[in-house]
Amino acid sequence: MIQLNKPKNNAMEIITTYHADQRFQQRSISEWAISQIVQYGSCIHKQKMRFCYMTKKEIGRYYNPEQGSELKDLIVLMSADSAVITAYRNPDAVHTIKCKGKRLAKESKYKLRNRHLAESNRFRQTLAA
Repeated sequence: MIQLNKPKNNAMEIITTYHADQRFQQRSISEWAISQIVQYGSCIHKQKMRFCYMTKKEIGRYYNPEQGSELKDLIVLMSADSAVITAYRNPDAVHTIKCKGKRLAKESKYKLRNRHLAESNRFRQTLAA
C-alpha cells in the first residue's frame, strides 16, 4: 500500500494488488511515480477501469527532467474501486486507450449465451437418442 504525501487529516491511500506490486518491481516503477500519476495525472475511463497518465506538457511544467523521465509514458491501470491493477510504459498508450471500446464484457455475454444454448441443444440430442 502506498501512502500519499497529504495532510494527516486528509491522508489518501492507494490500494495495490499483488499483481501490481510484482509489475512495479519487474518494470522498475517507483511508488513515488505511481502516487504522482494517480494523484495529479489525467484519467480516461474505459471498460469499467481508469487509465491514469501524465502528459508531456504537465511533466515539463511541474517536474525536473530527472523526475520527468520517471513519469514519461507511464500508464497506471485502476479498477472501479480505485485499486491499482498494473502499471506499464508505452509511448503511444494514450492513443491506444482512447481507441478502445467502451465496454469490455458486452461481447462475452453473447458468447456465453451461445455456448449455453449449444450445450443445452447437445444435451437434448443425447436424451432424444
